[in-house]
Amino acid sequence: MDINRDNKLICEDCGKSFSSTSTLYRHMRDIHNKKQSEKESQHIICPLCLDKEKFTSYDSLIGHFYSIHNIHIKESVLNFRNLAEFEIWRSAENREVDYAVHRRKKCANKEEFIYYNCNRSDSKGYVSTCLQRNLKSKGSIGMQGICPSRIIVKILVDGVIRVRFFETHVGHPDELRSKRLTKSEQEIIVDKLATGVSNKRIIQEARSIDGNKLQRKNCITREDLQYLIRKFNIDK
Repeated sequence: MDINRDNKLICEDCGKSFSSTSTLYRHMRDIHNKKQSEKESQHIICPLCLDKEKFTSYDSLIGHFYSIHNIHIKESVLNFRNLAEFEIWRSAENREVDYAVHRRKKCANKEEFIYYNCNRSDSKGYVSTCLQRNLKSKGSIGMQGICPSRIIVKILVDGVIRVRFFETHVGHPDELRSKRLTKSEQEIIVDKLATGVSNKRIIQEARSIDGNKLQRKNCITREDLQYLIRKFNIDK
């Protein structure tokens, strides 16, 4: 295993890159007939332990939170008639930006799983200390370890959606800077940028708080605006 400049995990045998250790080791097992070591399989790190206790599964991590840290991870089981109904639920309470797709899995029976992890989690997994590089921490929203909050989506053959939602976040505060702008927030800002409203005015207007509740849009920066200008190819 090696790491390139884009922080990708690389197969030493064929040079193919992967975004997580789970997909890398699955590739090494299935393609190159190699097994990971016991140490490497412990890639899920507790964000609370000073010695960074490691586990091989989320279930083990959740049990650890309960027995050692006295934290109960709340889990809900939800059912939706279709993907559109699920997306409406996911767009509520900032879930569309608090969670990012970690991996997808298609089964032989045509069912599909989608795993959404908390966007604060370090989901890369185990990396040998001799291969670690010094990453810039400025502006990073990640943490050292895994937050147990995640969404597991099972798409049945008939289109019905079954969801396991682990609601409890651990290891990080609910900071606005850790969130991305929602789609609706982006659309409003992009409309202003496209009609020629200056960056300074957009930022000034964003500081007006609705209902005494601070939202992500109230904390937009010049970097946010530059990102949207590039993303939507706005001529400024």
